[in-house]
Amino acid sequence: VNERHWINSISVMKALLFLREDNIVQAEQELAKVKEKVDKDTPFYLLVKARYLLMKGHPLAAQQLSRQVQSQAQQQEQLSTRIEATILLAICLVEQGQADEALEKLHQALKLAEPYQYIRTFIDEPQTYALLKKYAAIRKQSSKKECREVSMSYVEHLLQCAQKYKQISPLASLTTREQEIFTLLSKGASNKEIAEQLFLSEGTVRVYLSGIYSKLGVKNRAQAILLNTLV
Repeated sequence: VNERHWINSISVMKALLFLREDNIVQAEQELAKVKEKVDKDTPFYLLVKARYLLMKGHPLAAQQLSRQVQSQAQQQEQLSTRIEATILLAICLVEQGQADEALEKLHQALKLAEPYQYIRTFIDEPQTYALLKKYAAIRKQSSKKECREVSMSYVEHLLQCAQKYKQISPLASLTTREQEIFTLLSKGASNKEIAEQLFLSEGTVRVYLSGIYSKLGVKNRAQAILLNTLV
């Protein structure tokens, strides 16, 4: 294509695919190609940029973009975009240690999505599996009226689809980059050593480790290493 709008859209899509391969450098290069403000203001660009910021270890900045898109989508009645932005907002909150708020946002996304049986919008984000599991566990113990706004059958169906789609096991749920970090972690490498070997900042390594612990259902480095010996 020759139209600048479509060239920019392709660059954003390529950036998204690179992010799903944990290739931050290539994703950044593709996003940098989009220079027109009109294309940078689209929900598609903003949500991909939010994912990029998350991977760079900037959840607050990603949260601001996700909230911006969520608000716009609600005003313009763009259901799919609103659901996607709400899911990303939940992930941003998890990364900042705000678990209760994250679960509340996930509930909002599920409530919007269930009537139309959305599936891929949830399971394409690797971080949502652990969040859905925690949501399901809390739901089973809660008798709050608000909880019944989303059926457990829908939540369980999403978990089953995620397991089938991603073939999730305690370690297989990790992204390629997370597996690299986990391998070094299992060998006893410190955060500084991991950062040096993978050309990351120590802050980014800490963000990755937080996500790894969440996915594996462990609380610290020692428990993660122990889990590795049992798998």
